[in-house]
Amino acid sequence: MAPKKINCPLCKKTLEYERPDDISTFPFCSERCRLADLDMWLEGDYRISSQITEDYFVQEADFNSSWE
Repeated sequence: MAPKKINCPLCKKTLEYERPDDISTFPFCSERCRLADLDMWLEGDYRISSQITEDYFVQEADFNSSWE
């Protein structure tokens, strides 16, 4: 099977893998990119654009119970 290719979401470096477990920092190319992305979340650079309502939790619970 041919390796799959993705780009690191932060630096855009191309990564090749057969399974996500092949890259310990998946989907990032390195620990540096993984931590830089985490820092952006913690600093508020990334945001969830809509307010989470009670309906969201009901739908999520229904979805999760379908996997059991």
